[in-house]
Amino acid sequence: MGRWALIALLLLAAWWGWTRHDRWRARGHDELVFRNRTGMVLEDLEVRVRGTHWTLPRLATDTTIVLRVRCEDDGPFELAWRQGGVARLHRWQGGDFRRGPLRMRHRFELLRDDGVVWSAVRLGAATAPTKPREREHTERPRRRS
Repeated sequence: MGRWALIALLLLAAWWGWTRHDRWRARGHDELVFRNRTGMVLEDLEVRVRGTHWTLPRLATDTTIVLRVRCEDDGPFELAWRQGGVARLHRWQGGDFRRGPLRMRHRFELLRDDGVVWSAVRLGAATAPTKPREREHTERPRRRS
């Protein structure tokens, strides 16, 4: 009887660990935010981090698109895109993607002449509560008579 209880306890622990593992993996996504400021429509935008890649078929001018992604690799970003149907392929490499427990929002602002501005902020970072400002009370000088 004791052996069966031990086996049942081990199976219960394995099941509990497996369900926790799935929940942890399901809630973790990073975000890639793309902002087109080139003045032209971007086509075939491809983003790579080592072996993982994502594509956007079209990004209109002055448009922002957010992709929720998951990646198991570390490395720099590699972007490639075409502008307005032109055959020339534009490329950019930079930034830094790190897998891990911290989830990040990576912003890419695509500018004219192959310029890309990359920034990253932590997702879900708790901001310190701000103390409301007290209204400044100013009295007008009283007039003496």
